[in-house]
Amino acid sequence: MNHTFLRNFLRNRNALQYKIFMKLGLCQEDNMLYQRVLAKRLGKPLTTINYHITKLYQEGLINKKLDLTGKGIRLFKYLWENTDKKILRAHNIQIKFTLKKCPTNYLKRYSNEILQIITNTKYKGFKSQIKSEFGNITLMLYSKKKIICVLKDIFANTDEEISAQVQLISMDLKEKIELNFEGIEIDNYGWVKIQSSHIAILDSVFAQKVLLKGFTYESKEIALDKSNGRYEFELTNPKKNLGYIEFIKRLEEKIKNNWDF
Repeated sequence: MNHTFLRNFLRNRNALQYKIFMKLGLCQEDNMLYQRVLAKRLGKPLTTINYHITKLYQEGLINKKLDLTGKGIRLFKYLWENTDKKILRAHNIQIKFTLKKCPTNYLKRYSNEILQIITNTKYKGFKSQIKSEFGNITLMLYSKKKIICVLKDIFANTDEEISAQVQLISMDLKEKIELNFEGIEIDNYGWVKIQSSHIAILDSVFAQKVLLKGFTYESKEIALDKSNGRYEFELTNPKKNLGYIEFIKRLEEKIKNNWDF
């Protein structure tokens, strides 16, 4: 593989070529995986999709049937499963879908999929699950207007990577929801809103320093803890954490460079 191509490819994970490759990797069992389908799913002209498909083919990452080659499979596995080098963890990501259509008798119609009824004075809905490449994703239907899906964790290196991964997952979820819950149609205009309850810097030297001295800290904005055996410096305000993560990363780097550990 061309090392210059690979370096440029990995440098910008928001680029269309990267998204196409990841979509191909996620849809290897999809019998409807054609360039025109990719163009529709990604909202891009067919000629643009064809250009990037040709580049991926020339680099030996896919074959003419759009299947990943051995090289492609190894690269895809590295990108999605090699979380050890990731420095951020987004936790409990909420993906909100606005519904265009939903059957009036949805509780009865989808009774076989219901795990739990959820209700208050304003709505009556249900909780279910969708199986995906990222594990079981919790789905909550609130009346006929919206669905919220909750994804447990995403690992990344930047806020842009988190957003890009969630967008790809959202497209996959949209298709699965409409397939598994016949009669539901998601609004293609403003159909997704993303929010993460916590975003954490993994293996934080700041959290380690504080926690090893016997101190803990938690507020509406930040928290220091040791989740799953790793020290974490967390942003805990869902409305602000994506916007502030790059600032916290720079602060963490300054601490790492100036404190004596």
